[in-house]
Parts: sequence; C-alpha cells; structure tokens
Amino acid sequence: MGGRRLAAAIAAVLALGTGASEPGAGVGAAARPLTAEVGVEWAVGTHDGASQKLELRIEPTLKLDLPGNFQLGAIGRLRGDAFDRLEPGAPRELDVAPYTRPVDFGDRVAIELRELYVQGKLGPAWLRAGKQQVVWGQADGLKVLDVVDPQDFREFILPNFEDSRIPLWTLNGEIPIGPTQLQLLWIPDPSAHHLPPQDGTFAFTTPRFFGVPPPPGVAVDLRNPDLPDIALQNSDAGARLTAFWHGFDLSANALWHWDDIPIPYRSIDLSGAVPTVVVEPGYRRTAVLGGSASNAFGNLTVRAEAAYTTRRFLPVDDPSDRDGVAQTGEFGAVLGFDWYGIPEVLGFEWGI
Repeated sequence: MGGRRLAAAIAAVLALGTGASEPGAGVGAAARPLTAEVGVEWAVGTHDGASQKLELRIEPTLKLDLPGNFQLGAIGRLRGDAFDRLEPGAPRELDVAPYTRPVDFGDRVAIELRELYVQGKLGPAWLRAGKQQVVWGQADGLKVLDVVDPQDFREFILPNFEDSRIPLWTLNGEIPIGPTQLQLLWIPDPSAHHLPPQDGTFAFTTPRFFGVPPPPGVAVDLRNPDLPDIALQNSDAGARLTAFWHGFDLSANALWHWDDIPIPYRSIDLSGAVPTVVVEPGYRRTAVLGGSASNAFGNLTVRAEAAYTTRRFLPVDDPSDRDGVAQTGEFGAVLGFDWYGIPEVLGFEWGI
C-alpha cells in the first residue's frame, strides 16, 4: 500500500469514526459486543527530521457471553505503515511461531490476531484458554517478573507493554487454596522476542544478541534463529501463588521456559577465501524464580519484586572459546514508590 493510498484510508476511517461518535449515534453502544479502536501515529526522527512511520492502526475487540457463564474474547489488529522504515520489505518474523505471528500483505500492511480465548469458572477454579497476555509482577516500565510473554522490539521500548507483548497460546487456570490463589500456566507456544531487522530504524547492534564482533578481515555469516520445534515437550510451564497478608499483596513465582533472548552461538568456517564466523542464534531452557510485594501506607504505595534466572548465556570475546558463549545466572530486582501527596505526582522506581 503506497503512502497516498494509506493516507486516503486514514482519512476515510477517521471520517467514519467521527460520524459514529455524533450525539445519538452511540445509543446502546455499551451493550454492543463488538467495539473498535482506531489510532494514527506519525513518528519523526530527532537526529535528521526524517519521518520514521505514518501508521494507521485499527483494533476491533469482541466480548461475547457464552452458555454456562463462559465468555469469548478476541482482539484483532490491522496495521499499515506508509513509510516502511521500521521493518523494510516484507517482515520475516522467524522468532515467532507460525500460528502466532501476524499475516502480512505486502511490505506495509499486516493483520494480527492479538487475542482469542474462552474463559469462565469450573467449580471453584477460573480458566482461560487461548491466545492471551499473562502479566506478572508489580513494576511499571521494568521487566523483572513480567517475562511470561515475549516482547516485540519493532519500535524498541517505545510502545506500552500491553501493545509490545506478544500474546501466546496459553492454558491459564487459577485455583483458590484457602486464603491463597494458585495460578498454573501451560504454554505450548515457543515464540520468542521479535527483534527488528538489521536495516530497520531500531536495529540492535549489541553483542548480547549477535555475538562479539570479529577482528577486521573476518567475515560474518548471521543465520536465522533456530526456534524450538512446536511440540508438547517444548512447552513452557509456570506457577504463581498469591496471598494478602497484613496489608501486603504477595506473590511467589516460578517459570520454566525457553529464554526469549537468542543465544549467539558461533563457529569458525575456514573453507572459504577468508575466515568466516558463522553465528547461529539458538534458544535454551531456563528457570525464573522470584516474588513480589506491595502495600499502601497512606499516600505512599511501595512495590517491590525480585527474580533469579538460573541460566543466562552471554557472548564472550575469547576467540578460542568453542561456541562463543558462557553460562551464568542473573538476579534482578526493582523497588518502586508511588506518592499521591501532591496532585499529579506518581512516583519513581529503582531497580538493579
């Protein structure tokens, strides 16, 4: 879709939305199971003044009551970009499972099923099955425990988390156990972080994702990520126990999953005219163990969370290392304060 055609589509949709919102046109709209949100974003780079995107986004939402006190929920997203600079050419989302990634129409238009689930109560338990977002933790803006769903870095960290998370096909159940609530997750979806292409506006250059750059005169062959096969044995699983104790909202969290950050495994190919470093990004399982706590003290709300990741694989700069990565653990924590003593003041967070 060219820039003029997209601009015309934007004008038409905005005109339609304006007409639908006139007085009297929305009678009974609150009871309608189908609604839609329309947005237009224009981004300009500060370093050169060039337009980075002119995007039209339409997100229809369906909420439908089903027999037996069950509900059907669905969220779609149609997105078109007039400039095609965030992901030039046809997107290749090889780090997202085929049944989870968007459907692309050319270089500039994509349709995505963001969420599709059925939810309801089965006895004392609550169950949601389908494509959905699962949010853990207490922090805003920092991801310590919020690692169940991978993230789309197409626009780096600029979008809010609700838009940047990649919803996964998940079986999500919550069971009351006395004064506590146990959440159990089964995720048969191997999708990982979606990284922007190397010619994209927000392309990553850190060795964390692509390995340590080789010395001059050595070529690099960066291959596609090796996503885990779609099979039951490759499923992720998680559990969270929540409770309320003396004014504190507490949680204990555990997640056994494929780390969403690709590991830049490397090898040396000496068969060509010049040495070539072959980088084959792969994924490995890891466990995340942690917890969170929050409480309000008058105008002050304190939130904290911490997590330990048992296995991280980081690139090393030792050329003699066999695969170019080293295994380590990782600890993260965040402490946040929200103070409402002065109007319009929210607070701050500090993390390690």
